Formats: sequence, structure tokens, C-alpha cells
Amino acid sequence: MLWVLRRYEEVSGQMIIREKAFFYLHEEIPLVVGIKLRKLIECHVYYRMKNKVHYEDILRKIAKRIICWQNRTGGEREKH
Repeated sequence: MLWVLRRYEEVSGQMIIREKAFFYLHEEIPLVVGIKLRKLIECHVYYRMKNKVHYEDILRKIAKRIICWQNRTGGEREKH
């Protein structure tokens, strides 16, 4: 699997950011396989689809940026 990921990076010219990467495994895959995979590729491994808990960090960042933009413009769009 690591070979495939490295090959993808070479061919695409894009780096895989392992801290942000994740894999979904079928729920019948043994837990020990998920643990080994997590250690091997150093990324998150989930046994079901992501739910909103997995997106909370990015949602907080987006909300913070929106508030910052609103504060700069006074909360209203300028009319021309």
C-alpha cells in the first residue's frame, strides 16, 4: 500500500499529507488490521463513513475566517 501511495505522489506531483489523509475500512475487517494499517501508513483509519464530528476542526476554521471577514466589512456588503 505504501508503494501505491508513493507512486501516486511521484506520478501526480502532489504530496499526500498523512495527518489529513484517512482510509475507510469495511466493518468486518479485523481491528488488528486497522491498527497495523494506521501504524504502517501513519494516517487515520475509520470503520464507517465520516460523520460531522470528523469535520469539526475544519468547520471551526471556516467559521473563524467568516467572522474575521465580517468584522473587516462591518458585517454588510458594500453597495456600489
